[in-house]
Parts: sequence; C-alpha cells; structure tokens
Amino acid sequence: MRFEGSLLLARSPSDLWPRLSDARWLIQRVPDRASESLLAEDHAKAVIRPGLAFVRGAIDVEIRRTKADTHSDLEFAATSRGIGSSAELSATLHLADEESSTRVDWSVTITALGGLLRAVPSGLIRAAAQKAIDDVLANLQRDA
Repeated sequence: MRFEGSLLLARSPSDLWPRLSDARWLIQRVPDRASESLLAEDHAKAVIRPGLAFVRGAIDVEIRRTKADTHSDLEFAATSRGIGSSAELSATLHLADEESSTRVDWSVTITALGGLLRAVPSGLIRAAAQKAIDDVLANLQRDA
C-alpha cells in the first residue's frame, strides 16, 4: 500500500534539513504518543496509543533513518509492534527549494502487515494510515 504527496513548508531546505533528518524530532510529531525514547539522531522509539477500533492498547514504534543525501533526499524505515500485530513501513522525503520555501515530496509504503492486521480489510488499513499520515504532516507544517 503506497501513499504519496507534496507539502510546502515556509523555510529553506537548509533550515529544514536538521529537523527532517532527525528521527528524534520526527517521532515527536507522531500523534497519540504516550512516551518516546530519543536514542540517536538516526533512531528513535515511541509508544503510541491509537484510537482505532481494530487496534487496542499500546503500540511500540521505531523509526530509523536509512539514507540522508546532502540536504535533499531522506529515507526512513519504521516498524510497529502491538499485541498480536505488527507493521513495517518505508518513507522517503525529497526536499526542493521553492522561492524561500521548501517543497517536500513524500511517499510512505506499507511493506508488511503481520498478526491481526492481516485480517483487517484493506480499506480500513488505508483509511487509518491516511489519517495518521495527515496528522503527522499537519504537525510538520505547524512545527517546521
């Protein structure tokens, strides 16, 4: 399952790079966080408590930056584990200078679903993932 889009942020790529390349800063923009472990600039963990009917309890989320190319391209891998469920995601960001702003072209791909999530209809997974992505993007716009 793939999601993609663009986001315009009112800062230059060189101003945004330190934030967007920092897994610790990014994980703090994930909604429904109960706690976080800010391990390193390229690695962070959080516990979230999503308000989804088909996912109950706490979910451990881990984000690792896997690629960072000179103020323009970033890649991240994320995993989540909950009671009886798991998911793996990959995300890419491309930063482009656009007249004192930055256009961020992004994509998120759900690469694996495990446990009980495999039994959830894809429409529900897609809607929940889109909501989570929209919430993270809104937080990025607010905080960047």
